Amino acid sequence: MQLNDILVHIDATVRSDARVTLAASLAQRHGAHLTGIYVIEPESADPLLPTAVPYGNASPTLTSAATKSRVIAPHAERHFRDTLTSTGIVGEWRKVDGVPEQIVALNERYADLLVVGQSNPKDPIDFGTMVGTHSVLTSGRPVLVIPYTGQFDALATNVIVAWTDTREAARALNDAMPLLAMAEKVTVLAVNPHEDRATDSHMGGATDVALHLARHGVKAEAARLDMKEVSVGDTILNRSFDLGADLLVCGAYGHSKVRELLLGGVTRDLFDHMTLPVFMSH
Repeated sequence: MQLNDILVHIDATVRSDARVTLAASLAQRHGAHLTGIYVIEPESADPLLPTAVPYGNASPTLTSAATKSRVIAPHAERHFRDTLTSTGIVGEWRKVDGVPEQIVALNERYADLLVVGQSNPKDPIDFGTMVGTHSVLTSGRPVLVIPYTGQFDALATNVIVAWTDTREAARALNDAMPLLAMAEKVTVLAVNPHEDRATDSHMGGATDVALHLARHGVKAEAARLDMKEVSVGDTILNRSFDLGADLLVCGAYGHSKVRELLLGGVTRDLFDHMTLPVFMSH
């Protein structure tokens, strides 16, 4: 897979412009088309929708989100179009009325990658994490989540691949190949791995993954880390910081059902506490 078609979620939050700039830089690097999707939230919603907003009397939070989205829309569009011009990439602006997580996930099915922001817990109208979690579990496409704090000028030069022998991890590895192929350093990290005689035993498959990447022209190192007293999510993030990584690649664990979207513990920890951009696939 190549990154020829990138979708970026644009909203009324203060970090949206920075997210667009990062997505445009990624599109420029890969020669990709960039689509900006801007969703105007409804004033009220049916209780069956994932937002779970009571029907009838509009939620104050949702109402203010809808109002702010309409006010900020002209600025957001102008910044997106100016970014296309300054970077020389080809792109498209889409503004849609609807429930953000539903609209974005639908549009992501026609793209190679979605760039979305992590929610700022201090901003009651920041739905970034909701959009990201819904999209990664329902769209069939990978998601790149940008933290709500921090400066991220470089992306995918020093990459951590969080590896477990699961379908989700294998899917993320394959989906991230265009980014890994351009990275200067890749570390395949197995945290508290189970020993398996069918693979490289004590490395939990990390060595096999590094060899697989080498056959694709990606130079990677395998590493194992045992930290029973610290959560797996925190261990991965701490190691990413220690190695100076600017991207984390991992499988997204969970399932979606009608009225319900559930994430696995490690995936939820990463969504809540990420300190660097995280590339996820389900």
